[in-house]
Amino acid sequence: MKKAGSAILTGIFYILFVGVHGQNPTHYPSTEHDPVHFNAVNIIVFIIIPIAIVVGFYLIRRNNRKKVNKER
Repeated sequence: MKKAGSAILTGIFYILFVGVHGQNPTHYPSTEHDPVHFNAVNIIVFIIIPIAIVVGFYLIRRNNRKKVNKER
């Protein structure tokens, strides 16, 4: 009896999952837009700034670790 109830419950969850996630959203914009063009502003915003943030974070962490190791 327990296995049958579990199987029925699993089937119901599967049907609900497919029904809910199988719908096409109507509130999202269409995907027919062109990709981002490479001009100076987009290169700076989407490539250079993120790389600078990652490198800066790495350097700050490295300096903090050196300070902590010197204090020990």
